[in-house]
Amino acid sequence: MAYQCGLRVSEAVKIKIADIDGELKTITIRNSKGNKDRAIPLPANLYFQLREYWKTHRNIRLLFPKRKSKSKKFDRKNTTEHIPIRTAQQVMNLATKDAGILKKATFHTLRHSYATHLLEAGLNIKTIQQFLGHSNLRSTIIYLHLTNASEKRSVEILNELMEDF
Repeated sequence: MAYQCGLRVSEAVKIKIADIDGELKTITIRNSKGNKDRAIPLPANLYFQLREYWKTHRNIRLLFPKRKSKSKKFDRKNTTEHIPIRTAQQVMNLATKDAGILKKATFHTLRHSYATHLLEAGLNIKTIQQFLGHSNLRSTIIYLHLTNASEKRSVEILNELMEDF
């Protein structure tokens, strides 16, 4: 989810059920950095995965509710607290380890990858800025990394443009 929506870890853990619009396929990120709200696209496949995940706890308020106790039987359905950021980071660490990824990967790494892949796919940098919730375009530019594929494609485009000169 963090990658498919370009979320900060602090944004991901705080998502409320009411922030998800299944019809428009958007998530409203509330009180983000700078106390701003923004609506971001929610890929359809992720929407359906989140619906299935929600069925595991059925909390009416939170997408990622905190356990009330450490016992095997816990009540996430009625809790009003979201999972701690540290818990989400630990889950990320376990997932990368289980996937055999040796290079350190964090929520922020996923956010950078999201921005880079959107640019490579042809999205306008201003749109990417809006999706990331940056007030300053310079912040967005820092997130964009040149990959081998985009460098190769850039050379191909340049060659096509200059072919007739």
